[in-house]
Amino acid sequence: AKTPYGGRFVYILPGKNRLIIHMKDKTKIRTRKRWSQVMYLYYLLAYRLMMKVDEQARKEIISENTFILTLDGDVDFTPQCVHLLVDLMKKNRKLGAACGRIHPRGSGLMVWYQKFEYAVGHWLQKATEHMIGCVLCSPGCFSLFRSYALMDDGVTRMYASKTVKPMDYIQYDQGEDRWLCTLLLQRGYRVEYCAASDAQTFAPEGFNEFFNQRRRWIPSTIANIFDLLKDYKNVVQVNESIS
Repeated sequence: AKTPYGGRFVYILPGKNRLIIHMKDKTKIRTRKRWSQVMYLYYLLAYRLMMKVDEQARKEIISENTFILTLDGDVDFTPQCVHLLVDLMKKNRKLGAACGRIHPRGSGLMVWYQKFEYAVGHWLQKATEHMIGCVLCSPGCFSLFRSYALMDDGVTRMYASKTVKPMDYIQYDQGEDRWLCTLLLQRGYRVEYCAASDAQTFAPEGFNEFFNQRRRWIPSTIANIFDLLKDYKNVVQVNESIS
């Protein structure tokens, strides 16, 4: 079926579950991953939720109890891991995003190094952020986001900002997941890490692919941390998890 953003295929699976595949027309929606995410957010939250539900009270209840699970195409996980993330969401209404532990898989020296790197990053960095203050990044390969937090005026609207300066491109389009979490933190929401929620994903096996990945991740990490430091007065005031 044709849609304002391109096209859509709907498949009825066993158990009457629906699988919907959205096709983006690049002449109508900007290219790159972030704009695909913006398209989905506005479709799911603004259209499916806000426009099809009339009562304001019901909208708030649905948005607080509706979660978006973001995944990469090669991620392998179990339903129990998702249940653990949902349980985290139920405990704290100000929790905007929750992520699990990522296990790289593949073969070769580069994958061995990344297994060590991911282990250190989760055991030390994310665990420390979670306990001392707040996790700064919930990776899009396996994370759960609260719809109510994403619908905040300062989150999705800002996430759909156009890049103007070189720093904008680094922050907005080189590390979309981290920037979305930065926006959540700046609006007072918390991001948490659940070590018991595991997911596996294929890691780059060649140096060139690994280098291109880190060439995006590292500058965007620095840009987002700099943005938080620059806005520290507001962040400390609105977010009780950051001091």
